[in-house]
Amino acid sequence: MVPNSFRGGKLGNQFVSIFLMAPLAALSDVDLVRSYLRDIGRVPLLSHEQEITLGRQVQDLMVLEQL
Repeated sequence: MVPNSFRGGKLGNQFVSIFLMAPLAALSDVDLVRSYLRDIGRVPLLSHEQEITLGRQVQDLMVLEQL
């Protein structure tokens, strides 16, 4: 099954060609990538404020480690 985002157009045809010609081992790699992308899509992203706060905390901890 080809994902909707790869159907049609030049990119879609290239993907289908590569997918159909790929050895069996490479197909499992495709499945791993698809699984990874599906899984990371389930994790909520940080808000802008959360990212700034965590970045500052990391920088503060790095300074403490150097002492």
